[in-house]
Order: sequence, then C-alpha cells, then structure tokens
Amino acid sequence: MRKLQISFILTAALTLASPVTYTTLASWNAAGPASSATVDFDSLYLGGSQTQYASFVLSGVTFSGMNGNLVVYQSGYQYSDLGNGPSLTSSPLPGAIVINLPANTFGFGFLVGSGAAVPVNVTIDGGTTFQITNPTNPPANIGNPAQFWGVRNTVAMGSLTIATNTTSYRVVIDNFAIAGDPGTGGTGEVPEVSSGLLIGAGLLLLPLLRRKFQGSSL
Repeated sequence: MRKLQISFILTAALTLASPVTYTTLASWNAAGPASSATVDFDSLYLGGSQTQYASFVLSGVTFSGMNGNLVVYQSGYQYSDLGNGPSLTSSPLPGAIVINLPANTFGFGFLVGSGAAVPVNVTIDGGTTFQITNPTNPPANIGNPAQFWGVRNTVAMGSLTIATNTTSYRVVIDNFAIAGDPGTGGTGEVPEVSSGLLIGAGLLLLPLLRRKFQGSSL
C-alpha cells in the first residue's frame, strides 16, 4: 500500500512538469496567458540578401548560432520566406538556433519552416526533445501558410535549441513569442506554483518514508 502511495505522489509531481504543445497560434493563445513579447527580425536586416550575426538579444531573448552564425534573410527570399518579413536561420550546415529565455518563461511559440519541409527538432533545457513533423517548406503563401508551433509548461523554461534532423537543410523561424507564469501572466521574479506543489509532494512522502525506515530497523 505504501509503495502505491509513493508511486502515486511521484507520478502526480512529475506530471506537473509535462510541456503541452500547440500547432496553431489561436490554440496557444487560448491556453493563456497572453504573449508578453513577440520577436521579429525586421530591425536586424541591414540590406543585401542577408545579414549575419554571432548572437543578439531582442526583448530579453538571446539568440545564438550553434556551429556557425545566425543569418537574417531579406523578406521574400525564396528559401526562407515565412510570409512575415525577414526571417532567422543559421549557417553553415549543419546548424542550429540556440535561444536563451528570460527568467520565468512558461511558454514560447514561433513560425517554423525548413527546406523540403524536413522535420525540425526542438530540445528544451537540454533534455526533452519534440519533433515538428510538418514545418512550412518556404516560400510561405496563401496556399502554403507558415506553420506555428508552441509550448506551454507548468514550470519555467530556460533555453531551447531548434534544428533540422538532417545535414542537408536548415531551419528558419520568425515571430518568436514568449509568455509568463500562468498564475500571474508575467515574467517577473515570482515563485513557481509548481515548485510549491513539488515541495508539498515531498513533505507528504516524509511520513511514509519515516515509517518505512523505522519498520525496517526493528
């Protein structure tokens, strides 16, 4: 019976930290709270076909390239156009976009595409990896709209890495949105509700573990 109780409490605690994914902006917004910032890359495009950066910060979000630079392509560029102005990718291949989030970010979402619509992997905090199986194959248009993908979590997230699962095509993103604590709607320094629940679960376990150890010492 005690093993069953312990298993139930641990399962409930772990379930609190399960991210939920969304494939439309409308469903992500409906899950709330509203986006606290949406980053586009228009201001970073400085002319020509592309502008390259090692890293940059916009609205408290840090973007950097893995194995190379970040590239902001001009609006309408055939292989990276998501229909919303200049977009962000990385170069050379294989590349990835690494994003560090502001404190107390509980949700993020973005428009995503890739060459030949190959799947895109999103790894959160170096652990959980999700695969986007239907990214847009640029250029986006009325018949081929830009694909949205987003996450909401019950615990704050610190970073993510976005990359294709092939060395032949790169990922492209735009309109990167972040959202704060579902309990407050903000990204300020506030206690995490889920942390308190996890601590509570641990306190519930203590009497069970104490009785178990006392019984085994008799």
